[in-house]
Amino acid sequence: HGFLQRTQRKSNIMIGYTRFYKSWINYVKDYSKKYIKFRKGNEKIISLFMPSVVKGITEESEVEEWSQTLALNLKKVLPQKSIIIVKPHPLQNKRFLKKILKTIETHSRSDLRIINSNLNTAILANISDLVVMHHTQAVIDTFAFKTSVIHYQKISKNWKKFWKKASHFSHFGVKLIQKEETLNKELRLLLR
Repeated sequence: HGFLQRTQRKSNIMIGYTRFYKSWINYVKDYSKKYIKFRKGNEKIISLFMPSVVKGITEESEVEEWSQTLALNLKKVLPQKSIIIVKPHPLQNKRFLKKILKTIETHSRSDLRIINSNLNTAILANISDLVVMHHTQAVIDTFAFKTSVIHYQKISKNWKKFWKKASHFSHFGVKLIQKEETLNKELRLLLR
């Protein structure tokens, strides 16, 4: 691993992905029981793992478009009274987050519950029927809890300058979706 070589340590111990440890998974499942209480019946729960805004890489306009596109497509395919949980990036600007939440609410149906949550991504992956994400390492939590995941992101020129590969998750089997038609098709498939 290049990272381990850069640490300049004489020895390193590889312990694997702690998010896959049975003890962690069991802890999260037990802890999650507190948060499943807002599910009153068999509503679908979809979590959106929001991207961060980083000037020159992912601009506010891209995040706004991403949010609006998801809201419009979820509106078409979600069963009545479903729950959309918006998980902002930890570094997200609060003013901008309010704007994004307003965008999602404006383009959703009135019967959909939209919840802003800062819960750990492992808890959200555990309680969700589907996670839709931008580029995020939290994808590992979806694997740990066997949650369906969609990586939806339009790769910009700025993104390509910073990340040489369009997606680092394809080697995990997560297909990058860049077109709205494909997003809609995947949502319909995974939410039936």
